Amino acid sequence: MKINVFSFDADVMYARKYLPTKKCRNVRTMTMLASHQFHVRKISSKEAPIAFKVTAYEANRTIRLFNGTLYGTIIQCGGYRFDDFLQPLLWEVKWQYQSLVHKQAPNGDMANYFVDRPYDMNKSVTLSDTFDENCQKIQEHLDQKFLIIDDELWVKTEEPRYEVVTMGLGHNHGGTAMFIEYDYNENISNDNYFRADQFKEAYDYAIKVAEGRGDTDSAARFREELKTKEYLKYIEVCIPEAVNLNPRRDAGSGNPLLNEMEEAISGSPDKQSAALGVFLTALTHLK
Repeated sequence: MKINVFSFDADVMYARKYLPTKKCRNVRTMTMLASHQFHVRKISSKEAPIAFKVTAYEANRTIRLFNGTLYGTIIQCGGYRFDDFLQPLLWEVKWQYQSLVHKQAPNGDMANYFVDRPYDMNKSVTLSDTFDENCQKIQEHLDQKFLIIDDELWVKTEEPRYEVVTMGLGHNHGGTAMFIEYDYNENISNDNYFRADQFKEAYDYAIKVAEGRGDTDSAARFREELKTKEYLKYIEVCIPEAVNLNPRRDAGSGNPLLNEMEEAISGSPDKQSAALGVFLTALTHLK
């Protein structure tokens, strides 16, 4: 079966080991740029049904399922805006070759190119270069990460999940928040993560945590969001079979020090007492 692809040209940096002349025995390394054609697979949306619809402020996102892998629209927020899907592809190629060349030629940067340029390039002897190797690795990376669906660029993603986060000393200093994330934070306990199909459990838990640490403003905001649907962070599950997360198993127990500090905050009557509890907890961990 013929596979449709989108092709584009991009410069690739690579490491070239050479001798300035045939008589020279001092091997040098030069980093160079050359153009190469890359490809991204193109498919129809009929081949990739919608698995999730995410509503989270300006980060609204659709996630599709193709051959067992999730692909999401590229989130464009803050200062990251793309005029077309070619721009993020070119950036990705650049990030990849910079990483490769950093390992291949840590001492052979572009400065060598300008220093060595006065000699006759035709007299130099190329011993080896990493151009083909780098192009192959970059293409493999693109194959694993990107897909073009109905002429739009989609990127490989993980399952969306709810994350409950606490900040500050409680008692409305800082607050309690809930986010939609695509990975786990090792500092946050698995109790604070919920699958995409656990919307009610996530909000109930967020309210419980907020009330437990005295974040009455946060608890009131959560209840208002549930009632008015304004600013509501929500994941619509379109393909139940696409939900495979197990936070209790996959996420860790969180940072021990932060967990103890959170216990001190939750057991305090006010933020001044919480501050003292956090300070004393930190002292017990000093060595």
